[in-house]
Amino acid sequence: MDKMLNFSHRAQCLREGAFRQERSLITGLALSLLLTACASAPVEMQPSARRAELFPLMNPPTLRADTEITLGGFSALAYEGTDADGSLVFWTTTDRGPNAMSVQKKGQELRPFLIPDFSPTWVRVKLNKATREMEVLSQTSLSSPKGRPLTGLPNVEASKGRGGDEIPVNVKGDVIAMDLMGLDTEGLCFDSKRSPGAAQSTAAMDGGYAWMVEEYRPSLVKLSRDGKLVRRFVPAGSFGVREIRKIDADVGRDTVMQALPKELAKRKRNRGFEGVACHQGLVYAIMQSPLPGEGKKVRLIEFDPEKEEVRRELVYHLEDANKADKIGDVTSDGQFLYVIEQNGESGSTSFHNVYKVSLPAADSKERTVKKELFVDLVKMGFSFEKVEGLAFVSPQILAVVSDNDFELNGELDVKTGTVPMDKSRRSTIGLIPVSGSPVP
Repeated sequence: MDKMLNFSHRAQCLREGAFRQERSLITGLALSLLLTACASAPVEMQPSARRAELFPLMNPPTLRADTEITLGGFSALAYEGTDADGSLVFWTTTDRGPNAMSVQKKGQELRPFLIPDFSPTWVRVKLNKATREMEVLSQTSLSSPKGRPLTGLPNVEASKGRGGDEIPVNVKGDVIAMDLMGLDTEGLCFDSKRSPGAAQSTAAMDGGYAWMVEEYRPSLVKLSRDGKLVRRFVPAGSFGVREIRKIDADVGRDTVMQALPKELAKRKRNRGFEGVACHQGLVYAIMQSPLPGEGKKVRLIEFDPEKEEVRRELVYHLEDANKADKIGDVTSDGQFLYVIEQNGESGSTSFHNVYKVSLPAADSKERTVKKELFVDLVKMGFSFEKVEGLAFVSPQILAVVSDNDFELNGELDVKTGTVPMDKSRRSTIGLIPVSGSPVP
């Protein structure tokens, strides 16, 4: 797998001037979307013919030679730009790796990992305008500061005063060792020292870093452009003294900073951070769902990447807890944030909405963000079970990606060491025509 990323592409930003050239390159791929998107009526008033354009990954590569499990589990989306033939290029990331449904045994929740040494991986893809399919261009495995591949294994067992993770087991059902630095990766954005007001885009990353979030502790993760971990920010009290000493010895001193609000450690299992956005020089990390006892309140962290500290903790309210119980991702257009709310179902009756979010002024005592419906993905024809990536291509086109769970669909059979697979569960990027997001 590639260990280096090429970020020499020209800058892409969402200001109108920058998109004059971009529109000419996109024309061959999505002219009809751009033409209809220029209509003045809001999204919900547009004709039903305005639908998502879908680009499935039809022939994903296998994860390694000795398995039939293929690349998938896409849990983020960042737009890079166009390549020489005008195809749109994106970055995404896998999650922690292929795993089966958890099972309860003797009061413990066991999670089967089919490839325990799998490393969460950045994946660069393009949308082929001729075949209308997604194609993989390169992959970059994430690694520690010392170059050791990172894993997606759980960190710690539950103990008094500290919530733990699931117990990892292999395909035989045997318990395997946990990894204090394992990451259940979600979300991906790129900051830029040169243009802090630009929309999040890999090409606007000159001199900056990649940012991700993960669900275990939960964590906000800073990485270099070649996929090496720089810093992992976790809630206060996440690790004990001995654990920090071991982490320092294994991956480097001060790699882990217990700098996030300690209340985040109370997250529901598998409901840690779900999305991250680089926005106006700051980094925003949003939880997947409310903490226990907090109703519809989802916590949103505003983080200063220069000072490496939390500036403030904001509150995002789910629209309807009966319809949507979790967040899918968050992105930025340079002026506003945009958040996916969903219910983990598929089809015409599922709930997958994108909301435009306005933040309170920096000097305001208000902590609750304001939001309004931006687009109903289901009505636009994108109704996959898990929508876990969000990025603007232009003010008129919003891109989303589905998480197919590596085509796995069921419980582990310890007799055979296999999990049922559903080849129809394809990773898919959708281009959604929208009426235009306001830009600075």
